[in-house]
Amino acid sequence: MLYAEFTQTDLQREFRTARSQPRHLLPPPRTATTNAIGRSPDLSSTLHALQVTQHVLEMFRRTLSDSSGDSLPVLDRVANRLTKIAAELRKLAPE
Repeated sequence: MLYAEFTQTDLQREFRTARSQPRHLLPPPRTATTNAIGRSPDLSSTLHALQVTQHVLEMFRRTLSDSSGDSLPVLDRVANRLTKIAAELRKLAPE
């Protein structure tokens, strides 16, 4: 029989190596920022944040394999809900 011995140092080294060389590189989405500290975000930044969330959700959904079929309907419902929220927020926008 063969035995292997892994130390905490080995695990930390492999973890750092894996984190430094990710398999998939996605550009980070641009996020809305506020101008003043403590100031609540406006409607346009909230809509932008929803769009970023929808984008990230879609990127995550594409990484799932077909074998994880149970998760896809849940993600579809979340995406649908985000779309409805964005539509309601657009109705609040002054014309």
